[in-house]
Formats: sequence, C-alpha cells, structure tokens
Amino acid sequence: MDKARILVLAIAGCAGIAALYLASGSDDKPAPPPPVAQLPTVDILVARSDIGLGQA
Repeated sequence: MDKARILVLAIAGCAGIAALYLASGSDDKPAPPPPVAQLPTVDILVARSDIGLGQA
C-alpha cells in the first residue's frame, strides 16, 4: 500500500475513534429547569360580532 493511503486510513481511524468517544459521552441528563412562576390571570369575555352603540 502507498504511504499516503496508510496515512489517510490512520487519520480516518483516529477521527472515528474520537467521534465514538464524543458520542458516547456521559449518560448524565441535565437537571430540569426550575418551574416558572404562575401569574394570576383574569377571564375576559369578547363579543363574537360588532355591537352597535346602545345595544345590549
């Protein structure tokens, strides 16, 4: 085999091993975010269609 091919295969092998190591990583999951504070809300009624002046 040509020296250049061996060098390319060695670099590809090292890159594959590095990718395998990085992909395996740690199985620790990040902590869940803290709960968001619930703000008080108010219900609002909205007309379905336009209401003329003086109409109920």
